[in-house]
Amino acid sequence: MKNAGQLTCVSFLPNLAVILLRLPTPYPFSYISLQKLAPQIVFRMDIFTKEIRSKIMRAIKSKDTKEERLLAKALWRRGHRYRKHDRTIFGTPDLSFKRYRIAIFVDGEFFHGKDWESTRERLDTNKEFWIAKIERNRNRDKIVNEYLTSKGWIVLRFWSKDVKRKLYTTVRTIEKEIENIHKRIYYKDSPTK
Repeated sequence: MKNAGQLTCVSFLPNLAVILLRLPTPYPFSYISLQKLAPQIVFRMDIFTKEIRSKIMRAIKSKDTKEERLLAKALWRRGHRYRKHDRTIFGTPDLSFKRYRIAIFVDGEFFHGKDWESTRERLDTNKEFWIAKIERNRNRDKIVNEYLTSKGWIVLRFWSKDVKRKLYTTVRTIEKEIENIHKRIYYKDSPTK
């Protein structure tokens, strides 16, 4: 097969080959299709050593991510003023509007378990650790949502990739919530003619 890439065998176990895949960027098949073709083979997609992977994972930010900054700048340009990472609000939302009682969270897909049932099956290394960590994150998100809504806050959660891909839609969603609350605050007791 032309441009099929290079399969390098790392070690053999009984009825199981652990291999490292090095494929060119535009390859005609995906990791999932390879798994279906050869379920007895475990594909190790990580090309980094443990030390380098650890360094990469440590560099992942928990706040002020690119997507958060993108959303914050878009809101600021449209004239909205907010607080970033306000620790006086339970759950420390990424952005918050105290006046309107809106808390906004921009969640990373992996760490907050987007499509968790399918993602859970694809975890390969250190599976127990990641399952426990991501489930704790999901439970904490649920607790934060319930607490803030019980206190009269509106909680908006966006996936980081959705913020990146659909920035205008995300900003409009936030603006609609602000407009609704603004109407309730200022026009609640207005006299009708």
